[in-house]
Amino acid sequence: MENSTVEHAQMQHWRAYAGLSSPLEAELGAIFWAIEHMRSLKMNRVLFELSSPEAYERVINPHLFHWGCAWTDSIFSLLNSGENCRLMCVHPSENKIANEIALSVTRDLRLQSYVANGGPSWLRSLIAS
Repeated sequence: MENSTVEHAQMQHWRAYAGLSSPLEAELGAIFWAIEHMRSLKMNRVLFELSSPEAYERVINPHLFHWGCAWTDSIFSLLNSGENCRLMCVHPSENKIANEIALSVTRDLRLQSYVANGGPSWLRSLIAS
């Protein structure tokens, strides 16, 4: 799948988050949500990977930006409260499986966890490759 398709889907779905003003704010909100939920599940040693250099820089170096975002302080605090939680920025190709799952969920309106139930055949073959 081309990057433009994934980027288009991501751009369209940030609007689904009520009260968010930009795709960057939606990205930061998603990072916060993921970290918060891993912490609530008592998962303290987690590596979070994201493909947005801008979101990564906002969290890691918030002092470099002239406008603040409510998410960055919260994300930073959550990351530092874990036993060994880390945030890394990776190239989108390194997150291909996660991107494909997210795209299939939003595109196909899959509201139940189908990955936990073995997932579709395309996912198994993607993981195997």
